[in-house]
Amino acid sequence: MLCKANILQFAAASVALLLGLLVYLLSRSAESVYLFSAFSYIPAQHYDFLGTIDLWLPSLVHTYAFILLTVIAIGNYPQAIRISSFFWVASGWFFELGQHPTASLLFVKYIPDWFYRIPVLENSANYFIHGTFDHFDLIATFIGALAAWATYRLIENNGHDNEGNR
Repeated sequence: MLCKANILQFAAASVALLLGLLVYLLSRSAESVYLFSAFSYIPAQHYDFLGTIDLWLPSLVHTYAFILLTVIAIGNYPQAIRISSFFWVASGWFFELGQHPTASLLFVKYIPDWFYRIPVLENSANYFIHGTFDHFDLIATFIGALAAWATYRLIENNGHDNEGNR
């Protein structure tokens, strides 16, 4: 059964992911987003309404939302936010650093052959080789983790204030 804290965390994560989806739909071309290229009804034109924010905002949003969702999935206990934050920041940094020109060829070298037969994974080499490394994505990932931690603490503290000692 979901408690009030889990519902609020799920809502915050969902709103963040919808914001990220909106950024992708409005500011990125369909060809530049792997999963969007399969949908012909997504317009090819993109709009530069956010300036450079749309370049790093998805890194922040993904980290934020995935941390909150992972805490719900693994159990809402005190260490869950630390474990989830560490995992998602490390994952985000791994994938961002893997796009760095000096690292991408090394990363691609170690992609197993069976990846090329599995949808989504088959794009791994292209992601690393054609991706764009941006140090702001590293910072955004860390800020997303801090925002998730703040949201988690706010929800937890609100639950204690409203329900007394749980």
